[in-house]
Amino acid sequence: MLKLWSEKDNKDLDYMFYFDMRETPNITEVHKLEDLLFSVFNEPDEGKDKVLEDIKNNADNVTIIFDGVTDIPSTSVVFKLIQKTLLPEAKIIITCRPEVESADFLLGWDCLRVEVKGFSEQGIREYLSKYLSEEHFNKVLCNLELFSLCHVPIVDFEDPDEEIRFFVNLFCAAAEREQQTGEKILELLSSVCRFDTFPFVAIDDDLEKYQCDFLLDLCSHMKDYETKTGLSVLPSLQSVFSAPAVWSINLSERKTSILLEVLKLQPEKKQVELTGCSHEESEVRSFLQCLPYISQLSCDPDFFQRVCTSISVRSREEAQQLESLLQLLGFQLLLTGELHRKSCWSVGRVLRLCGSKVDLILTPSKMSARGAALLFRHTTQLHSLRLSIDMSLLLFQWVRRGRVVCPLAVEELSLVPKKARPSQRVMLRAVSSLASLLRHWTVGQLDLTESCIPAQGLITLLLHDGPLTVKLSEESFQQLLCLLHEIQDKDLTLSFFSKVGGDLTSCCLNWELLHYLLQQASAQTITVNLRKNLFLQEETTRLLPFLDRIVFKRPSPSFVMSSIRELYRAHDSHAVPSLLRSLGHVINLSCRELDSVDCAALIFILKHGDGVKLNLLWTSIPAEGAESILFMLDNVSHLSVDRNQLLRFIHCCAACDVQQEAASGLLRTLQHSLDLSCSSCVELPEEDQPEPLSLTADDCRAVSTILTHSSQDTQLDLRDCEVEDSVLDLLFPVLHRVRLRVSKTVLLQLLSLVPVNSERDTVRRAVSLCRALGGELDLSHSTLDQRACGSLVQMLDSCEGLTELDLSHCQLTDQLLLPLITHLHKVQVLDLSHNQITDASTDVLLQLLSINPSIDCVRSEEEQTKELEVEMLEIQAAASSIDDSEVKPGPTTPDINPKDVKKLPSSFIPEVKNECAQISYRFKCPGSGLFHCILTGLVFDMTREAELLYKIIQWDESVLQPAGKMAAGPLFDIKCCEDAVRQLHFPHCVKTQEALLSDGLLSVAHFTDDAMSFIKPLKITDTHVIVDNPHLSAFGLVLDFLMGIWNKQVKGQVLLFLSPPNHAKQTQNINVLLLPRNIPMTEVSKHHQPSHFILVPSACNLIKNTTYTVHCPVANKIQPKRAEFDMEFGPNYSPTFVIRLPMNTDEVTLTIRDQTDTEVWEHEADLTDHLPFSADGRIPAEKIIVMLPDILEDLNDEEFKKFKWHLKTEVWNNISPIKENYLSKADRNDTVDLMVQTYEITGAVQVMENILKMICRNDLVKKLSTLRH
Repeated sequence: MLKLWSEKDNKDLDYMFYFDMRETPNITEVHKLEDLLFSVFNEPDEGKDKVLEDIKNNADNVTIIFDGVTDIPSTSVVFKLIQKTLLPEAKIIITCRPEVESADFLLGWDCLRVEVKGFSEQGIREYLSKYLSEEHFNKVLCNLELFSLCHVPIVDFEDPDEEIRFFVNLFCAAAEREQQTGEKILELLSSVCRFDTFPFVAIDDDLEKYQCDFLLDLCSHMKDYETKTGLSVLPSLQSVFSAPAVWSINLSERKTSILLEVLKLQPEKKQVELTGCSHEESEVRSFLQCLPYISQLSCDPDFFQRVCTSISVRSREEAQQLESLLQLLGFQLLLTGELHRKSCWSVGRVLRLCGSKVDLILTPSKMSARGAALLFRHTTQLHSLRLSIDMSLLLFQWVRRGRVVCPLAVEELSLVPKKARPSQRVMLRAVSSLASLLRHWTVGQLDLTESCIPAQGLITLLLHDGPLTVKLSEESFQQLLCLLHEIQDKDLTLSFFSKVGGDLTSCCLNWELLHYLLQQASAQTITVNLRKNLFLQEETTRLLPFLDRIVFKRPSPSFVMSSIRELYRAHDSHAVPSLLRSLGHVINLSCRELDSVDCAALIFILKHGDGVKLNLLWTSIPAEGAESILFMLDNVSHLSVDRNQLLRFIHCCAACDVQQEAASGLLRTLQHSLDLSCSSCVELPEEDQPEPLSLTADDCRAVSTILTHSSQDTQLDLRDCEVEDSVLDLLFPVLHRVRLRVSKTVLLQLLSLVPVNSERDTVRRAVSLCRALGGELDLSHSTLDQRACGSLVQMLDSCEGLTELDLSHCQLTDQLLLPLITHLHKVQVLDLSHNQITDASTDVLLQLLSINPSIDCVRSEEEQTKELEVEMLEIQAAASSIDDSEVKPGPTTPDINPKDVKKLPSSFIPEVKNECAQISYRFKCPGSGLFHCILTGLVFDMTREAELLYKIIQWDESVLQPAGKMAAGPLFDIKCCEDAVRQLHFPHCVKTQEALLSDGLLSVAHFTDDAMSFIKPLKITDTHVIVDNPHLSAFGLVLDFLMGIWNKQVKGQVLLFLSPPNHAKQTQNINVLLLPRNIPMTEVSKHHQPSHFILVPSACNLIKNTTYTVHCPVANKIQPKRAEFDMEFGPNYSPTFVIRLPMNTDEVTLTIRDQTDTEVWEHEADLTDHLPFSADGRIPAEKIIVMLPDILEDLNDEEFKKFKWHLKTEVWNNISPIKENYLSKADRNDTVDLMVQTYEITGAVQVMENILKMICRNDLVKKLSTLRH
């Protein structure tokens, strides 16, 4: 029903709504009709109330489907619709299970009832044998609409075994039929069932395991079928068995051989989740055969131990298999419970191969000394070893008595705590055992963080002779420190520093304990947490002698300030480096109010320090202090300030005598970022966020002054700032030096300031702004008026570097877009989505894309009909230099109904090659589906991945005429691998429905090596003729000559090409071509080089053999005066009319009229927007003047000095060099002006190229060379 409605076969239905109650059960809680309709379906862009009112007024033309109804509350709008108390005339269709039919809300419901039942195995066979002849069986299997029912849960199998039998019989019947007929029926059936949730519509956590069980059972039955019949079925069903991303299996209930069969069918390694484990050795060994097909394994922690219990490792190959299993488990090995000798033997053989990677947890409840000896017999190294307390005691006894001999090296040894906290006595014995083991083993780190060890027990570890790192819990750490302070043993204290370290951030200290530790003659630095030890805030005087031994974590600004003042008071400059090291070289004075003494202390620290990170966020600094700090920034590596303080620093820099030095220091410490936004306030509550910063003329003037002294690009962040236009204008001279971040409001202001009276200054401003924005202009969600669009036109016209332009959500209309549209070819990525743009403008955009391969991506919208919502258009272009074409979801082509999602084609632009004036197209099709070529209009219905090669060749009319045919489109030569193309869709230009319905009017000529035949179309749509593909060769649309379309309109196009100006005659020509619309633009453009295509709406309706005239008020001459429209399809596309204009004509109005003087097409064309050349055929001089300084900006200061040195000696064309006194103070813009005045444009480019070669900047020579073409 949905399909019929989408194809508009049912003319009476205006609205169709489908609700899947299984997927969206929450809609039963909705109480309003508009919420129901517009929560599941997209809300109209405009006129929501109008649409809702129309639905209510025309309820008889509304159909609503509720699929999968269960229970509905009486307050729900769904209940009201079913009960007919709301929209009583609407057609309501519901589906439900039989038990739901007796629900209260359905009782007494006046309805037509249809019951859908499933079929038993016998019933299926009887049905097929009774109602389907043998010849129709294949057609049923090939009918995708029938098989699409697999996606709809119509049949509900109460018994899982019945469901398995159903699919087994289905696949077996297909296999048998395939064997009889030779057709690939199994492959077709497999492709229908190839979806991630097969055999379910959707899948959740509960169904994931059932899906795996279902597919495993299916595989088992199909394997039995293969054994009985000798047929090979499973390989054809590979895609069906590839559905689960993770395979779950209970090995205690299933044979692992089935899992192995399934995993062999996977195209890649898969994740496996195991539950249970068989104790049969044959099953375990069968599972080990699965390992090469598994990417990741999830199982019970003791799974590896259970495997080793079930099998005995008899060879190195078996040990390597178990090593692979352990690798899938991340080399995590748990040995627990009762450990038998057999298990220890097997595990020991594996550890021999990979012990250095293994993390072993050894917590057995029972284990013999013999078992331990077997486990560690061949093991010399472990990555980590975790022992239970009991195991540590046993190992110590066995090792001491020589029953377990294992010189083991362990990177980390640790104790596994018991659930119940053991007694002190037990913990002391355990630590003693570990200390004894350390004499036999080599241990890098002893981790006791999970156990609370009595402090006295840790003394034995400190006395261990040898390198060892000990990690303790916070409680044990604190107790040990107190014990060391109590016993005052210097050797033990030094051993503590050596083995435990000096990080005391977890400890609460007192001055006596800390003082004792600081007095020890150790090189160990002590780290303390000042937030945990607040008493230290008042002990700065006592701490100063120990600054070389202590590091402070989380110091408060008050502590930092008091420490600084203390050093300043003592004038102890030698202690400054130690203090900075103790503070991590961070001087944090945030939120402090500094007086003159504080500033002097800070200056003292900065003077004698180096690499300081200075935090002055929200710090109050006296004016004289700020200036002093500014001149001490040489020793500061990073400066953090709020925007108000930053402005003060900027003003101070701009006002000082040594601007260059001060500005350079400030910009360096700010990482060349002037952030005047609210980013420093992000942690403040929303109600405390400051107001936007209003920048004055003095502020912008100071910023501009600072930026002139920048040695590299600086980021200027003006978000959250308010600036008047006159103030913002002061920043344009330095925009070429910044990377700009601004709000949309300020961005629009900057854009409006680009056009000025001087064209040269306009170009310079546009180029500077474009460079500051990084070539990306984002105006999305801004309301653009005519003035803003005019400024944008100036921006696009004046600079070449804009690569991305986002105009989405800008309320653009066709009228606002009109002046812009002829400039948009300059950008690579263009977003025009969510605007009020009609089909006419969209057509122009598609033409723009087809003839400008530099455009990478266009996002727009195409309004199909008034009932349909606006859709996104995204096209990825590929120039001839790109190797592989890319496919993106494209615009809905007219012959594919946009409601039919499965048939929506992917639009692509192929790789284009132009060799010997012959254009060829290449496209790598990624898989099956419909693919629409934007350039030619062809649509390919593909069955699989393949490469398409196609081109347009010349018709031989002498062959067509005897057959009573004439060409109705280009002749395509198409090549592709066999059976990859199912159908071909050829674009036609026939206009009227009467002509389309004329039987035999249109057909497709098919040329092979030895014959010509005519293929009758399967279907003719408004835009395309669809035929089956018999065999790829040459195809072309033809018309029946006798039936003709002489008095019928055809879809035509008007193409305009502007030729380069004739400088001698002071004229330029516009070539006007009247052509059928199914001729590709690329084919026409190649015949009109180097003319430039004028982008205008080209669509119009024309009549064959009708005479047309073209009118242009400013034309000097039009030839011919009138011409007939003839449907010619190449090979040459000569102009229908040539219009001669005065050179440098800015704008023309062109009108095409038929022989009755009726206007059929008219458009105003702005020729300056399409003129890429000046009068001499090159880039305009004013643009070169702006582009030359941009090249010099890429030179650093030293290179620029060398450039000017060479310039004062450079003679070109017998013209004397520029005088040295002119060049001495000239900046880059001034230097270009001097060069142009001295050598003129051509000479300036040549001289610059010569000097750039002299200073070895060939990269800029290459960039400069583009100005000479």
